[in-house]
Amino acid sequence: MDSEKTTENLNNQTNTPTPTISPKPKSKNNALLIILSIVFAAAFLGGGYYAKTQLDQKTQELQNKDLELQKVQGELEQTKLKLADLDSPAKKANDAKRISDLAALVVALNTYKTNTGTYPSTEPSMFKDEFVDLYITNKIDDFTDPNTKTAYEIVPVATVQTPPGLTLGAMQYQWPGSCEGSEFKDEDNENNAAVRVLLESGDTYCVEVEK
Repeated sequence: MDSEKTTENLNNQTNTPTPTISPKPKSKNNALLIILSIVFAAAFLGGGYYAKTQLDQKTQELQNKDLELQKVQGELEQTKLKLADLDSPAKKANDAKRISDLAALVVALNTYKTNTGTYPSTEPSMFKDEFVDLYITNKIDDFTDPNTKTAYEIVPVATVQTPPGLTLGAMQYQWPGSCEGSEFKDEDNENNAAVRVLLESGDTYCVEVEK
């Protein structure tokens, strides 16, 4: 009898349905954590990019300043070399000869004026034929530039024209004219003339011719 009850109880337990366990829904907190993680990651990456950009800009600025400093240092070295060059005794002697030769040109111009009553024309062919060939060539001893070792080229300049650039080995003559610093100044008075020469120092030496 007891055996039958035990068997019946076992059958009842076997036929009892097993309760179904429903899966728990995903927590909203987990989703929020994921979103926050993405936001923080984006902010971190963005901050890193900004920091790198700023660093690149600062690096470029430093490189530019370094290049500017190198340029200034180079210019200073060039200036030192030029100053040392200007102190060269040989160049000082060359410039002293140029000034002396320009004075000899003034004497020749005044001699021409004494003989003709006027200063030489600035028309190139007349200036050469009537003045250079007769009063300069073979008339002035060692009338040569100490640098080029050749006879000076004397360039006549009319008041209506702009004087060409001066070079070593050349002299310029303007009539009528005078000196305004190292530049020629136009004049109406035909009794005034001016001559100038470029020196190795870089200066231009201008002298007014007045008799």
